[in-house]
Amino acid sequence: MKKLIRLWFTIRHLRLRQIVFQCYYRFLFRTDKVAKLVKKAERGHLVPLTKDFTPSLSQLSPNQQFFPPARFTFLNLTVDFEQLHRIDWNYAEHGKLWTYNLNYFEFLRSPEISFNQGSDLILSWIEKAEGHRDGWEPYPMSLRIVNWLQFHREHGREIRPLFDLALRRQYLDLWTKLEYHLDGNHLLENAIALLMAALYFDDRAGIQRAANLFVAQQKSQYLADGGHYERSPMYHCILLWRQLDLWSWLITAAPATRKLCYNTCGDPRKLLGVEAIKIQLSLQLSWLNNMVDENGHYPHFNDSTDGIAPMPAQLFNYANALGLVPSDLPLSDSGYRHLQSGELDLWIDAAPIGPDHIPGHAHADSLTFCLSYAGQPLIVDTSISTYEKNQRRHFERSTIAHNTVVIGGQNSSEVWGGFRVGARAKTRIESEEVSQLTASHHGYRDIHRRYFELTDNELRIIDKTGNAPGVAHFHLASGLKARVENGSVVVVTEQTTSASAENLLVFSFGNAESSIRLDCYELATGFNQLVNCVVIVVQFQSELTTKIKINIQ
Repeated sequence: MKKLIRLWFTIRHLRLRQIVFQCYYRFLFRTDKVAKLVKKAERGHLVPLTKDFTPSLSQLSPNQQFFPPARFTFLNLTVDFEQLHRIDWNYAEHGKLWTYNLNYFEFLRSPEISFNQGSDLILSWIEKAEGHRDGWEPYPMSLRIVNWLQFHREHGREIRPLFDLALRRQYLDLWTKLEYHLDGNHLLENAIALLMAALYFDDRAGIQRAANLFVAQQKSQYLADGGHYERSPMYHCILLWRQLDLWSWLITAAPATRKLCYNTCGDPRKLLGVEAIKIQLSLQLSWLNNMVDENGHYPHFNDSTDGIAPMPAQLFNYANALGLVPSDLPLSDSGYRHLQSGELDLWIDAAPIGPDHIPGHAHADSLTFCLSYAGQPLIVDTSISTYEKNQRRHFERSTIAHNTVVIGGQNSSEVWGGFRVGARAKTRIESEEVSQLTASHHGYRDIHRRYFELTDNELRIIDKTGNAPGVAHFHLASGLKARVENGSVVVVTEQTTSASAENLLVFSFGNAESSIRLDCYELATGFNQLVNCVVIVVQFQSELTTKIKINIQ
């Protein structure tokens, strides 16, 4: 019965379109007629780069590496196939996400890869196209289309006929596999790839359809403050990168094509024009600008980690080269807040768990926070290290893995199955000022209310849990160690050798002097990378006041 209740809370928020397409893709046998459509197709042509555009700015290589002739590193795991003809594009020993990365072809964006090397890899994929499994799924296909096109464009080379034919086949096949069942970032990636490919092939009907899809998804997936509605800073960066790629095509397309792209549904009253998409991208840049500290770091809320998305500085440079600048708009609808005082940066997650119909990248992290000083992380999110449906994935999404309060040993939202959420917390910001914020959520039987106040050298937090006992967690950054001293917790760097040395942080707790302990946790510094760190665990009854004093000079 419990599983049935959880399933009901999981599926009750799905949109009818998602359910229909889930059934369609799962149960209907679909034959591949695409190959017959491409044999007599005319070749496409690349949109030239803008006059002053520097290609190297768009080669935003994430933490992916290719070493000739056939060695790849994705997700911090390396496989050497030794020779090009021996590459197994279905290689699955490191999990599905590694196989996806192999088929994304994002390694083509690395400045270190030559045009001949990249072309040989594309040819290797094409020669084995009939045997691909994961590579023909719509998400990797979307990314691969974009990366193949950008690779040739950045090298200033025409696409050879065989590659052109393979691109057209993928373009037509992708139209039959739009990920309406998943929605979110997947569907937006589909739209970006289709519009870019339609521009390449000068497919006027395809341009119109893809533009309609892209504009509709942009409008539905982005919030008023420019944040993506799945509320993952990492995915915000990934999607912004891909939209900047698309923007570089749109601004160099012929005027008639641009008008076709922006006239949604063929209705002149809905003519968006180039300025509307420019404004939307400026809002996305604004959100990112509001979320980073002076070193360009952002908190790893929800599914976020290092080494996957381009760094914000790269994105800002890319946008600037394309004539885009961030808007000046504060954080609002996304529910995230970034408070600053002196050299302290405090990020607060007072956001909903995500869009109700697609919470796959959400965590049970309501009212968590991160803290840094002068760009140095102090209190961090545990981040993510895997997408496999295992115990580690479950832990990384759980409430105990975040800097918030656990009540009754339960998660604030019912995360399960790797990418599922059953019953979910509803979060509300009750009041906020320049350096203060009060928010609450009802993910437990008792409401958890949390108050933050930030000054130049201190963060004060008040937690209230009604009549329920709670357990607060504070995850220290890598390189920090702690000791309990007279009812407080003293934090120093690992290099500190003397007890008389100056303390970095001092935690003091009201109502919890006898229930403080230090535990070890594993911080994810990237996929498949974990380091041992310290978490402060504080048990309390009904109310806890925490003061974190910064002693950095």
